[in-house]
Amino acid sequence: MSMHASSETTVRAEPTILETQLDSICLTLTHMKNRLHRVPMLDHMSEAERAELTAALHRAQGKLAELDDAIRSHS
Repeated sequence: MSMHASSETTVRAEPTILETQLDSICLTLTHMKNRLHRVPMLDHMSEAERAELTAALHRAQGKLAELDDAIRSHS
C-alpha cells in the first residue's frame, strides 16, 4: 500500500447512528412498498383494515415530520 497522500482524497465522516437508523427505515419502507406490488394485500383488506392502515401511515408521517422539525431546528 502506498504511503503517499493524495490531494484528491476526500475524507467522509462515518454515518451517525441517526443516519444509519433512518437509512434502515428507508430500506424497510422500500421492502414494504415492493411487497405491496408483489402481493395484492390491499385488494383483500376490509374497509376497517384499510382505515387502520391509513391511521398507522398518518402516525408514521407525523413522527417523521416531528423528526424533520427537530433536525431542522438545530441546523
